Amino acid sequence: PVRVALGTDANALLEAHAEAQGLRAGARACAPFQAGWCSWYHFFHDVTEDAFLRNLDALVAARSEIPIELVQLDDGYQRAIGDWLETNEKFPSGLAAIASAVRAAGFTPGLWTAPFCVVPESRIFETHAEWLLRDPEQNGLLRGLHHAKWTQDGWVFVLDTTQPAVIAHLERVFRSLTEMGFPYHKIDFLYAEALRASAHDARISRAARLRRGLAAVRAGIGDASFLLGCGCPLGPAVGLVDGMRIGPDTAPYWNVAGVGIPGLEATLPAARNALRNTLSRAWMHRRFWQNDPDCLMARSKESSLTRAEVRALAASIAVTGGMTIFSDDVPALTPDERAVVRETVALAREVDETTQRGNARAAGLLDAEIATGSVARAGADWLVALFNDDDDAQRVTLDLAAHGAAGEKAEALLGSPVAQIESGRITALLEPHGGALYRLQGRPRLA
Repeated sequence: PVRVALGTDANALLEAHAEAQGLRAGARACAPFQAGWCSWYHFFHDVTEDAFLRNLDALVAARSEIPIELVQLDDGYQRAIGDWLETNEKFPSGLAAIASAVRAAGFTPGLWTAPFCVVPESRIFETHAEWLLRDPEQNGLLRGLHHAKWTQDGWVFVLDTTQPAVIAHLERVFRSLTEMGFPYHKIDFLYAEALRASAHDARISRAARLRRGLAAVRAGIGDASFLLGCGCPLGPAVGLVDGMRIGPDTAPYWNVAGVGIPGLEATLPAARNALRNTLSRAWMHRRFWQNDPDCLMARSKESSLTRAEVRALAASIAVTGGMTIFSDDVPALTPDERAVVRETVALAREVDETTQRGNARAAGLLDAEIATGSVARAGADWLVALFNDDDDAQRVTLDLAAHGAAGEKAEALLGSPVAQIESGRITALLEPHGGALYRLQGRPRLA
């Protein structure tokens, strides 16, 4: 079907579209709000069992300071890409023991995989190379992506989900992982399944190949488990995932430059890229799934982000009400940095629970690459976020009435600078790449 809608409010049009598509596709948008910790953005591939357990202990000790439910192990534990049930020498105890430790600490265990990817060093490649997609133009296997950290020659191959044996394999692997004690699954590099390729069944489209693979993972983990998609073409995943990364990876730096391939900058890991998509795709939240804006990094060590840039990321996550996962070395966080995490989690949870629908609206959605502001309901109040994408300090102004908000006084949150409200407009002086968040007290709603 084709849907055509006309109007002057981009946010309203997008929300209505998401409501219609989500309803038609059976969107899974009702899972509990997700708040947690992820190993990736501090340890990256170098994560070890000792480092993971050390952070688990720190999260237990900081439970009152950092109220989260999820602890997720990311890339770096696996024997090889494709061999998801086996760990490498850095994780001698194995996955079941990791899940047991997280559960015993009072958290939900989560695990990262790249379910459709296979490297030559894996057992799956050695025993079932016939399960892989083939290159449509050359006589050989499809080179799905290049990842120097994953394999000696860098090339990564892709399972062919048009083959019944592959579907059975995916179901079996993810059923085993769930039985090991992981009810939360982050699945990554999903776009690889939708690349142009020669498949066993050429009648099945690229989007259908991806959806078949996602359905196999869902069948393996069961209906009660939480499934987070990442690196995924969005449309085919609606109705199968509970959460979705809606933008590029974030990073402990603001922006990238000089990558050598014009046009790719906006897709590369960078805090600015994550911020852009968090604001511009807020309308998908709780209509398709829970939005995953990617991880918050509150730390000042081992990061080039300024405090203003950290506040911008935190404000974007809080005002849009999406999943709030942070990724720092917990023992090294200062009290102020822990407070940023704590406040962001609380505010995002409040926004998410206010309407049970994504209610954040970006200001000037079509006017700039990065919206200058966003407005959301938080209980009876309004949250108003302001953003400065410029390399110099700027005064940023938002017309409150134009975005359905009102208030006479702005309470600064997340350590934001003082803002002024005059004639229905809120104004604040923001540092380069800075963000700010304010609460405007509303009238209490009738019981």
